[in-house]
Amino acid sequence: MIADVWGGMPLMGHAGAARAGMMNLTETAAVEWASSGVRVNAVAPGFVRSSGMDHYDEKFRS
Repeated sequence: MIADVWGGMPLMGHAGAARAGMMNLTETAAVEWASSGVRVNAVAPGFVRSSGMDHYDEKFRS
């Protein structure tokens, strides 16, 4: 499960890189296992506002 990686977010480059890596791993596994009839899926929900955002400046929380 990864979050939305199609748009950037200031100060969150590390999270975007990790999520993009998981997306690539999912796509690669899907291609590798397709010939064996195995389906590989990932869920990528949109932005979820949580208390973790309380640690960032207000200009990045809107």
